[in-house]
Parts: sequence; C-alpha cells; structure tokens
Amino acid sequence: MKKKLAAGIVLAFAASPALAADPIVYDPPPVAAPAVEFDWTGAYIGVQAGWAFGDIDSSLAVPAGSNINATATGLALLLGNNDFDTNGFTGGVQAGFNWQQGSFVFGVEGDVNYIDLSETNVRTGTFGGANGRTIDTIDADILATLRARLGVAHQNWMFYGTGGIAFSDAEYSRALEWSFADGCPLGTTGLNRCHVGSDKFNIGYTVGGGVEYAFNNRFSIKAEYLYTDFGKAEFTTRNVGVANQPLNHSAHFDFHTVRLGVNMRF
Repeated sequence: MKKKLAAGIVLAFAASPALAADPIVYDPPPVAAPAVEFDWTGAYIGVQAGWAFGDIDSSLAVPAGSNINATATGLALLLGNNDFDTNGFTGGVQAGFNWQQGSFVFGVEGDVNYIDLSETNVRTGTFGGANGRTIDTIDADILATLRARLGVAHQNWMFYGTGGIAFSDAEYSRALEWSFADGCPLGTTGLNRCHVGSDKFNIGYTVGGGVEYAFNNRFSIKAEYLYTDFGKAEFTTRNVGVANQPLNHSAHFDFHTVRLGVNMRF
C-alpha cells in the first residue's frame, strides 16, 4: 500500500505543469544583412586638375631638286632635327554616363580642359663658317576628349580603362635663321630669317585608365592617367628670297597627363 501511494505522488508531481522544468530555448544566431550593391548607372558632371608633360620630336629633309646651297643645307640638317620637352598645368570639366551590368560598367565621357603646353626651344650651331639658329615653338591651350570607359566595379570602387578621340588647338611652328644673307630678310635676332612655317595638331587619340571611389550616391573622386598622341604635323617652307629652295619639316607631338577629379551624380 505504501509503495502504491509513493508511486502515485511521484506521478502527480511529474504530470503537474507548474512543477515541470522549463524547456531550454536556443535563439538562432543573428544573420548579417546582405550587403547592398552600389550601382554606378547614371549621369554625372565634374571637375579635374593635374599635370601634363610631353615631347616634340622634329625632323628636317631637303627634297630632291632643291637648289639650296651647301652651307644652308648643312645648317638646316644640323639644326633641324630636334627633340624637346614641354610640361604644364591642366584643368577642366567633364560629363558622362555609366551603365552597370553585373560587375561591369560601360560608359562614355567627354571633357574640355585648359592645358598649358607652350614651349619655345632654340638651337644654335655653326657649319661652313656660318652661324645658324632654329627656333621651334609648340603652343597648346585647349584639350578636349571624347572617350569610352570600360570598368569593373566592386561596391563603391571602380577600376576602368578608357580611350577615344582627342581634339586640340596645338600648333607647331619653326623658323630657320643663318648669318649669311642668301636672299633672306633680316630677322629680329640679327640673323637672316630664311624659312618660316607652321602646322596644327587638331585631332589625335588618347588612351589610359583610372580608379574611382564613390563616397555616396552623389559624389565620387577619381585618379586618372591618359596618354595622348597627335601624330605628325608636316609642312614645307621656302626661302622667301630665292626660288626653289624648299625644306620639308615634320614634328611628332605626344604627352602624358595625370589628374584628379571629383564627380557629382544625378
């Protein structure tokens, strides 16, 4: 009888919800919210500034049939093959549009810049007992480009390559002077200015790359490098005082640009 009573008491306590042990509940670990992908799609405008440094590589040739005398020919060939550098500040504005597909960003950008690539180089020499001077000048104030951009985006970063067409008002000019008259008018330097000519570098190409970082949906900053090549300017000069004394001139103009820019998206 006592054994039955004890068993009943045990069963009663076990069945009672008030006396049963509370169940142990485990909270699932917190799940991090998925990262929001930054979208580069949209139009933008901005400003940029940097430094440009370039090279002028010029050459001279005496065409067949020219009756230029031996002394003038020697001076022209001695002084007419020239190479000199130019560098200066650049700054301007840009505008463009990006399309993003997955991690790839396709875009088009145009910019207009002031570019201070103006330089005058003077070479002097002696040949056949005569003195000579070549005055080469490059003058470039405006650079504009229209370029495609192809980038790879990772969140707020974009790494891109770019390339397209370049436009400029750059002009190359040359004057040849020597100490003997040879039918030439007297120049301002005391020598006789015999050959004068010039040509423009209007259209070329540009390629490069850069990296851009977006602070938020409105503003980003970029660092960019461009190589720009305007090819050759070619022209012929003639002695103003003597017939049939042509000289052929050629100059190649290219330069590098490094710059920082800020863009505003809208």
